[in-house]
Amino acid sequence: MAIEIVMPALEMAQERGLLVRWLKTEGDFVQKGEPLMEIETDKALMEIESPDSGILSDISAKPGDAVPVGQVIAHLLPDSGQTSKIEPAINIETGSYPTVQQPVTERAKQEKVPTPGCQVVSRMIPASPKARRMAAELKLDLRSIKGSGPYEAKLARDVLNASTQPS
Repeated sequence: MAIEIVMPALEMAQERGLLVRWLKTEGDFVQKGEPLMEIETDKALMEIESPDSGILSDISAKPGDAVPVGQVIAHLLPDSGQTSKIEPAINIETGSYPTVQQPVTERAKQEKVPTPGCQVVSRMIPASPKARRMAAELKLDLRSIKGSGPYEAKLARDVLNASTQPS
C-alpha cells in the first residue's frame, strides 16, 4: 500500500510551503527518517524526513512550487525486498572497496547531476531565507559575506551591509 507524502505545516498559521528541492529522486529507495526534501516557510528552511521506508514515486511538486499544506506531493511504494539489501562497504577478504559500473543517465548528463558512485560533499551556507532571497536578487555570493547570526549565519542585515559596501 502506497504512503502519501504531503506538504507539512511547519508553522501555526501556515497555508503554503515552498518546496526548495528534493533530496531524493523518483525511484530512489528511502529509509524512514532519512532527509527527503527541503521546505521553506516565512521563517525557516527545513529538511523534511521520510515518514516511512519505501520507493519514492509519483512526485507531483517541483522545486520552486508553493504547495498548499496537506496536499499530496509524492508517494512511497512498499519495498519489494531487493532495494533494501545492504552491500558490504569493504571486502573483508581482499580489503578492497567494490567497484560499481553504472551507466550515466541522460538526465544526469543534461542536469550535470552526480551519478551514483561519485562522492559529492556539499555544505549548505548558513543563512536565513530572507538573506538568501536578498543575495539572489542583488546577485551577491553568500560565501563572500560575513555572517553576524548564530554560527556565523548570514542575516538580511549582513546582505544589506555587503551590498552597500564598494567592491
